[in-house]
Amino acid sequence: MGATTKVEFAPGNLQYQASTNTARFAPNQYDVIGAANEAVSSTYTGWIDLFEWGKGDNLSYYNASATGGASHKSFTDWGNNMPGTGNSWRTLSKGEWEYLYSKRPQANNLCGMANVNNINGFIFLPDNFEKPSGISFSPGATSFSVNTYTISQWSQLQDAGAVFLPSGGCRTYQSATDPSPRVNMLNYGPRYWSSTPSDDAATAWYFGSNQDDGTRMFTTYRSYGNSVRLVKNIP
Repeated sequence: MGATTKVEFAPGNLQYQASTNTARFAPNQYDVIGAANEAVSSTYTGWIDLFEWGKGDNLSYYNASATGGASHKSFTDWGNNMPGTGNSWRTLSKGEWEYLYSKRPQANNLCGMANVNNINGFIFLPDNFEKPSGISFSPGATSFSVNTYTISQWSQLQDAGAVFLPSGGCRTYQSATDPSPRVNMLNYGPRYWSSTPSDDAATAWYFGSNQDDGTRMFTTYRSYGNSVRLVKNIP
């Protein structure tokens, strides 16, 4: 993505129900499932929204190994699962995430940490953003307490094109001796997969933002479960 490519963000994070093999977008941009992701399995009747890197061919996949092994060697896009859209939905690359928060014109004026409906996260504004009357936005905010919005206030920002990435946590495993799933870092800061692997075969890049480490690209194990927000190219 660059000056000649524009994208539309999905209206919410990717969610999946294994028992019916159904993928959908979260009803609201601020929705997160949280600790219920620990119930991940091929027969779970609830919804999950944390996914291992590149497992678009198996959204309920859970690997208790830190490295993930050969099961994470290649990338299959989660966008392939969205009904009625072909392959139009896709995952941003590392470079595209970087363009959005640091390289596009006026990038620092068009994003920042925020809190919507008591959920910490990160806001991206469109290039042609026009602030709604009576709604404030402090660009480049590095604290979740600066830009805080009720559902009603967020609705106005959303109508103006704002995108909110909520902090859904990270699914790992309990310990070296207990391989059962564990969700941690809930509401600590957003963690969103890119489609880009790192030079280390066990890790991949994700977009993250938190008050301790700032906003940037990080790497983590491909077998960890992070949030996914899909996009599609628009004219």
